[in-house]
Amino acid sequence: MPDAKCCRCRFGRVIFALLASILLPALPAGAQNTSQRAFSVHVETQLVQVRVRVVGRDGKPVSGLKKTDFAVKVNGHRQPVATLDYVPVPSLVEKATTKPESVAVPQSRSVRPTRRHVWIYIDTEVDSGEVGLAYQAIKKFLSTQLQPGFMVSMDGLPFTDDRTQLLATLEKMRRGPFGHLPDVPPLINSTLDMEKQADYEWLLYSALLGGTRGATPPPGFARLSMRQGIEPGGGGAFSTQTDELKQDLSVTEQEMSLYVRSALFRYLDIIYRLEALEGEKAIVIFRSGLRMDPDNMTLLHRFAADAMRHRVVFYTVDTRGLYTIDPAANREELLRYGVAIPAWAVSSSTAFLRALNDYGRTDDVVRGREDGLDDVARLTGGKAITNTNDLNTVFNAVAEDSNGYYIVGFYPTDKRQLGRFRRVKVAVDVPHAKVNSPKGYYEPLPFKELSKREKDVVLWQAMRSEMPRDFPVAASVNVFRGENGQPVAVVSTGVRLGSLAAKRKKGASEVHVTELAEIGAAAGGTPPLYHGQVASVSVANSVYSKASAIPSEFVTFNTRILVSPGKHIFKVVFRDDHAGKLGAEELKFDAPDYSQGPASSTLLVTRHATPIPAGAAAGNGSQKATPVAGGLQAGPMDFKPQPNAAFYAGDRIYLLYELYDPPSYDFNVLAASAHTVLSRNGVPIHRFNIKWRILPDAQRKLVVLIGTLDTTHYRAGTYQVVQTVPVIAPARHKLLASFTLLPKNQ
Repeated sequence: MPDAKCCRCRFGRVIFALLASILLPALPAGAQNTSQRAFSVHVETQLVQVRVRVVGRDGKPVSGLKKTDFAVKVNGHRQPVATLDYVPVPSLVEKATTKPESVAVPQSRSVRPTRRHVWIYIDTEVDSGEVGLAYQAIKKFLSTQLQPGFMVSMDGLPFTDDRTQLLATLEKMRRGPFGHLPDVPPLINSTLDMEKQADYEWLLYSALLGGTRGATPPPGFARLSMRQGIEPGGGGAFSTQTDELKQDLSVTEQEMSLYVRSALFRYLDIIYRLEALEGEKAIVIFRSGLRMDPDNMTLLHRFAADAMRHRVVFYTVDTRGLYTIDPAANREELLRYGVAIPAWAVSSSTAFLRALNDYGRTDDVVRGREDGLDDVARLTGGKAITNTNDLNTVFNAVAEDSNGYYIVGFYPTDKRQLGRFRRVKVAVDVPHAKVNSPKGYYEPLPFKELSKREKDVVLWQAMRSEMPRDFPVAASVNVFRGENGQPVAVVSTGVRLGSLAAKRKKGASEVHVTELAEIGAAAGGTPPLYHGQVASVSVANSVYSKASAIPSEFVTFNTRILVSPGKHIFKVVFRDDHAGKLGAEELKFDAPDYSQGPASSTLLVTRHATPIPAGAAAGNGSQKATPVAGGLQAGPMDFKPQPNAAFYAGDRIYLLYELYDPPSYDFNVLAASAHTVLSRNGVPIHRFNIKWRILPDAQRKLVVLIGTLDTTHYRAGTYQVVQTVPVIAPARHKLLASFTLLPKNQ
C-alpha cells in the first residue's frame, strides 16, 4: 500500500507560459434600445457590480452621489448597496467634430493611466470601396480621442496605449489593405464582395420568380444558375424548369445565411479572447452592413447572451456611409458584383424588370444590411452608426460610455447560481435625473455546467478580483541566482489534501486540482509571467482517510521561474476540480540584482531534503549548487521547497542559502563571519543546535551553506531564524526565515 506522503510528487502535466504581450485571452450589458443604452455588470464570486450612468437635466454625468442615494432591486427585491465607486470624466475627453479638419498627431504619452482600463478592440471588415472612410475615422480617434486608460487592439494585435505605434499600424493597414504585409492585419474582408453579390443575386432571382411588386419569393430560394436558351414565354420551357430553378436558388439563400453565421461566430471568438480582461471591454466593428435573417436569430441571441455574460459591448459602424436607394441603379449594382443579367431580361419590359426596379424590394436589400448591425449593437448595450459619412462618431459613444459612471456593488440575497437571468432596476434620489443601467445580468452557471474554457476563465477572473477563500492555500517564494546570473524565483504552492473533495471509485479516492499563478512587477509597466499546473492524486481509500486528516499533507506544486531584478507580487489561485471551489494566496518578494557585486539568495526552510546517490551529484562531489525543476541540488543534498513553513516537533529541518561573489572563499573566514540567532515567540534561544555545513566554490564564485536543525526537544510555537552574513557587503546583511512547530499529536 503506498504511503500517503508520496502524493506530493504525483503531479499531472505541467504548462508553462511566458506572455510577451498582453493576452487577447474576457455580466452583462443589458439589452436596451440605443436611446437608453445598457451598461456592464461585473459578477464576482458573490459581489455583483452594476455599471450605472446618472445624467442630469443638462445631459452631463452627475457626480458626488453616495450609497444611500441608490436603490437597487433584483427581480423586484431590494438589495442593500455594499460598494460604490465613481469613474470620473477625464479632462482630456474630446469629441470628434463633424467638420473636416486637419489632424495633428501628438506624441505618445508615457504617463500610465490613473483609472481602470478600457479595452477597445477595433475590427475592420470593409470592402475595397470603403477603405477611405474607415481609415479616416480610426485615425481621428487615435489622434485626438485616445484617453488615459484606453488600451487599443487593431484587429487582434496586442493591446497598447502607444499612440505612435497604433497610428503606424493603421498606416501600414491602409498601405496593405488586403493583408499582404506580414506584421499587420487586413482592412478589407475578402469575402464581403461575395457576400454583397449574394444579396444582389437575391434581388435578381426573387424578381425572376416573383415578377410583381410585393410578391414573396418562395421558401429556400437563392442562387439561380441561368440556363442558356430558357426564356419566359418561350413555349413553356421556363415553366417546366421552375422547380429545378427553385432548388438551385436555395444555394444562394444558404450562402447568405452562412455569411451571417460566420460573422457572429467570429464575434463570439473575439468575446472569448477578451473574456479574461478586467475593466470595460468595447468591440468596435467597421463593416459593410450585415444582413440578418430569421434562420440566424437564435445564434444572434446566443451571441448577445455571451457578450452580456462576459461584459463586452459592441459598437457597430456601417462603412457604406451615407447612401440613397435608387432602384434604377440595380443593373449597375448587379454588374458591379459580377452578376450576369441575361440579355433577354434586360431588353424586355416584363414584370421581371418591374420587380427588379421595385423600390420596396431594393429597400429591403439595402436596409437589410443595416438592420443586422443595429441588432448586434442594441442587444449588447452599444450603439450603431449607420447611414452617415461621419463614422468617427462611434468613438464618441465609446468615450461617453466609458466615463462619468458609477460602479454599484451589492451582495444578492438570492445566492443560487443556476445561470438564470436576473432583472435589475436601479433608481437614484436625484430630481430630474436619468438613470442608464442594465436590464439585468446572468448569474453564474453551476460549476459542473461550465465548459473547460469557462472553468479556466474563472481562475483568471478570480486572480483579477477578490481573492477567493473557499479553502486555505499556502505559498512560498525563494530567490536564487540562475546559471546566467538572472534571478530565479523558486515557487512552492499547495493546498491541504483534506481541503479537497475526493471522488471515490474502485476502492480508491481521487482528488483533482488546477493551479494558476502569476508573477508581476510591483511597479507595473511590464507584462506578468504566468504558469499553470494540474495534479491528480489517487490513493487507496484507507490511505486517503488517514492522509486527509493530517494537516501537513499537501498537494504541492514546485516551479522555477526566471524573473527580473526588483520587487514583485506573486498570486496563485487553486481550483478544486471536483467541487469547483477556489482558494488563493498573494505574496510580495524582492529579486536582487546579482550583477552588482556580493549578494545572497533567500533563506529556504524545508524538511524535504534527501541525499543524492553517489555519482549523481555534479562532478566528483563538487560543491556545485544546481537548480532543478521543483527543487535544488546543493552539494550532496537534493532540497525540495515546501509551500508552508509548518513542521512537527521532532522533525529535522533543513536551511539552505547561497552567497554570490563573496570577497572571501576561505572556510574559516566564512565560518567566523556567519552568525545565527534563533528565537521562539519573540524570545531568543541562547542554546540551540543548528549545524552549518559550508561548501565554497571559488571557480563558480559561489558558497553554499546548509543548516540542519533537529527539533526533537523543541516546544511548539513560532520560531524565527536570523542569519547574519557580514562577509558579503560592508554593511551587515541579514537573512530572515520563520517557521511553526506543531505538537506531535496533531
